[in-house]
Amino acid sequence: RLSVEFVPTDVIRWHVLDISIDGMFTVDQLIEEVRGGMARLAASSNGRSCAFRVRLFGRGPVHRELALDGQDALLSAARESVSYGERSDWVECVQDFTGPDVDRDALRAGGSLMSDFLCLVDEARSDPARLAQIRNALQTKLARPRLARMARGLSDGELLQIISRAESLALDLLLEEADS
Repeated sequence: RLSVEFVPTDVIRWHVLDISIDGMFTVDQLIEEVRGGMARLAASSNGRSCAFRVRLFGRGPVHRELALDGQDALLSAARESVSYGERSDWVECVQDFTGPDVDRDALRAGGSLMSDFLCLVDEARSDPARLAQIRNALQTKLARPRLARMARGLSDGELLQIISRAESLALDLLLEEADS
């Protein structure tokens, strides 16, 4: 009698570790969360070596520290925490999709440059026609043909990620300007 049985043949397990910074106040808290998440994933890997991609989401005070070279420090700390022995684990990268700890609704209602900007961002997220306009603007405004081709090939999800990152960077700059 024949039967089919799954037999894992991989040598390295690839893991994506998503972590929310909501409620965190220090990079040290974030480092502990990353280390704990990596340990949990490594324990579920049946003794195989692991490669990790850490993705950070959410809004909070930690965002500001990450924006000031904290991402490199976090990557170094995560790589230092990797255990060496029978397994050989590696942290491939840390991707920062976090945002500043702000009340978007209050900023949108403020009647300022920041509120106009946030309204445009929200419109781009919710209106496919506006998203298409942004894609077309990128294709025509980028000086290098290769960059224009890359913009043309972006999926809606990738373009929305770029818009979210631009929102985060712009808010950082506008809030920094308002604080000084």
